Amino acid sequence: IKRREICENAEELYDFFTRVTYKYLHKCTLETVASMVNTQKQALLVFNTKKRAAEMFDLIDCPNKFYLTTNMYPEHRRRVLQAIRNLLDRGEEVKVVSTSVIEAGVDVDFEYVYTELTGTDSIIQRAGRCNRENKRNPEESIVYIFELEDWNEKYDVRYNARQIATTKSILDDLTENQTIADLQAIDTYFTRLHFFEGANLDKEKILAMINKSEMLFETIAKTVKLIKDDTRPIFIVR
Repeated sequence: IKRREICENAEELYDFFTRVTYKYLHKCTLETVASMVNTQKQALLVFNTKKRAAEMFDLIDCPNKFYLTTNMYPEHRRRVLQAIRNLLDRGEEVKVVSTSVIEAGVDVDFEYVYTELTGTDSIIQRAGRCNRENKRNPEESIVYIFELEDWNEKYDVRYNARQIATTKSILDDLTENQTIADLQAIDTYFTRLHFFEGANLDKEKILAMINKSEMLFETIAKTVKLIKDDTRPIFIVR
């Protein structure tokens, strides 16, 4: 399905939601990123792994610094996020180091967001935590994209290696006036990703079920799991 068949005014909507400026830092060290963050008042840093996030947390110099991860139980994360929002609302200094847990469903608004290189869709999700309330100009709301120099040697990121490589190739091809969130860049990202992934995108053979004369709604509903639920509920006594 072509994009224009779904949304006729994509360019108009894109311009309306343009709230940040993207800057690509290329390869750098944790110390380099930390030195930048330590000069700013309010910043969010998002990493692909818990280990790197924890290492960065130790490098942050701020009286109000927080670490968010899925290792925290939901009520704990809720309390920490409320404390972060209170500091942001009062305009106080606050730094947050997080994993991808902050990508969706978290309502915070930072002046600066730093994101480790990952898939284009995840970068845009993370950028949604910068100037979220549209109170600043895009030029004053910066999303820094960085690639750690040793990421492929020390850390296991096989789960999104293809997305990282595809995004990096697009960043390298951007002209001076383009960003990773431009409509053309987004189209290119998913086109390239689809080319490389191919049949792996439909491991459960859902398209074959859809193409049959009878729609197997019940079978498809039981088969398709966007988020694999292999967890067990637990009770935490407060």
